[in-house]
Amino acid sequence: MNRLFDALTFGPTRRRRSLDKQFRQLSEAYRSGAPLGGPEPPRGGLSRRPPASSGFGGPAAPAGPGTGRLLLVLAVIIVVVGAVLVGARSLSGSSRPAGIDGPVESFSPVPDEPSSTRPGLPPAGVGSSPDRLLPVVAFPPGRGGYAFENTTVTGGPVTWDPCRPITVVTRTAPGMPTSGDRLVQEALSAVQQASGLKLVQEGNSNEVPTAKREAYQPQRYGRRWAPVLIAWSDPKETPELAGRVLGLGGASRVTVTPPGEPGITGYVTGSVTLDGPEITQLARSQGTAAARAVVEHELGHLLGLAHVPDRRQLMYSETEFGVTSYQSGDRRGLAQLGAGACTPGL
Repeated sequence: MNRLFDALTFGPTRRRRSLDKQFRQLSEAYRSGAPLGGPEPPRGGLSRRPPASSGFGGPAAPAGPGTGRLLLVLAVIIVVVGAVLVGARSLSGSSRPAGIDGPVESFSPVPDEPSSTRPGLPPAGVGSSPDRLLPVVAFPPGRGGYAFENTTVTGGPVTWDPCRPITVVTRTAPGMPTSGDRLVQEALSAVQQASGLKLVQEGNSNEVPTAKREAYQPQRYGRRWAPVLIAWSDPKETPELAGRVLGLGGASRVTVTPPGEPGITGYVTGSVTLDGPEITQLARSQGTAAARAVVEHELGHLLGLAHVPDRRQLMYSETEFGVTSYQSGDRRGLAQLGAGACTPGL
């Protein structure tokens, strides 16, 4: 049987092990009547901690089907796997592991734009000032860890332009907390203070959140980079919020190469999507500080912070009791993200 699997899956041991695993899972599901698997966890948003009483176990599965049924199941697997391997011999992207327990980020940034002209991009430098809008935040002391979502070829983080405001619009929705507007305002104030980047609220928008949001939407927002969208939603509208995920956040980076000049890379917009009903429940059970912590966590992703394995930091991937604001590691990372150079060429 192993030789048959080898021939049908082009031989590599990795694919054979994967097929064996799928066969065992399907056989077990077939015997027990349980559904197999489910969608892959969304990338990176903050998630609830599982309840302490949760666990595995249950009654033993009934006896399995006869050999004929198992051979039928095997035939189905071979057909499906063969179609997948022939039609998609190589993956078109990669999945960045979180490195810690919990989901990884689901926001899909707009691809880099390497054009030496600006087709499909707004005019360069819209809203730019000659100097920083706010002073650089002193690198705070502490031993807490931090990590960046994206780095440059020199090893530093990709950053926002400190010489122009990060404009923000909000999409309200039924089910959001009654204190939702205040939670957003307070979280924006906290991330501005910690980073030295100026965030400006422009009002409400009816834009629907999507994982593949366009960075330039002139019909909706004019000839400039689209403002950051903070959208209250729910798992029905945003499937990535299903399960224990409370929010999603991330930034879109763009690279522009003017004629005869080196490329310029920076964040230009982004989005934060919040599970309104779940955060409402969180506010009722644990208080508004815990609910605001979710928004601050996602704004940390927006500015460029990644998850860390340090439970003492707000950028840990799951809600932690007692951690309701940016901690030493979070602040050190945000200060570095806010100390980037002005990029009027973007």
